[in-house]
Amino acid sequence: MSTAPSWLHVAARDATGRPWTLGALLQLYAEREHCTMENLAGELGCRPELLQRIALCRRPRDDRFAEDIATVASRFDVDPVALLRIARHAAVVGRIALSIVGGAPALMAARDRDDSEGPS
Repeated sequence: MSTAPSWLHVAARDATGRPWTLGALLQLYAEREHCTMENLAGELGCRPELLQRIALCRRPRDDRFAEDIATVASRFDVDPVALLRIARHAAVVGRIALSIVGGAPALMAARDRDDSEGPS
């Protein structure tokens, strides 16, 4: 039986749709890796109710990603390496998907010639 407050499930579910939350990254990871939130909680060494609370946290800042993840991991006593791996994986996958959907190429190939040289 869950000891989580009744509002927590709803709030965590809503957080997955908000890109500024850690919940959005956790949901993206779970979808891409075809795992349940229960499996994800197991990877982090916590109960699903705690994962719901983690989902409500702000997404890590790009310039302080590892530091922000360490803070969350410490606050909720979860495996910091696993949380960093999961969040980083989801952030990268999300950026690649966004760049493809947005019409911009995800990666640009290096060229051996200058565009002003004309076709080879």
